[in-house]
Amino acid sequence: MTLIEQIKRDREAGTPGPWDNTGTHGLPTEFGVYADGGRSVCSTGSYYDGSDRTYHENVINAKRCARVPAMEEALLAAVEAMTLVQQATDKLHKDGMKPGWGVAKDLMNEALAIHRKALEPTQ
Repeated sequence: MTLIEQIKRDREAGTPGPWDNTGTHGLPTEFGVYADGGRSVCSTGSYYDGSDRTYHENVINAKRCARVPAMEEALLAAVEAMTLVQQATDKLHKDGMKPGWGVAKDLMNEALAIHRKALEPTQ
């Protein structure tokens, strides 16, 4: 099973996003990662040695974990876009840039639209 197949499987079976690191208490300093409704998804604060650096690393790790659903979505969109580009490239090579190149152009434009969407700012 490819990494992409694993991601798709786990997205279907796991807790849906979006996730954040604020939870029901509304404080962004919590080490937990939460789904809609305040459900705890994971915690990054199991190790703490009392130092400011470790504290901040735990907060940043929670923020990173919270981005997983959005990162998966962006990755899957990029894979889909590249699949369309590959199809367009194959068509151009097969047709030798003869009539039908418009279909390849349409596939490339679709790929670019997906790519642009993946680059849109997140909340």
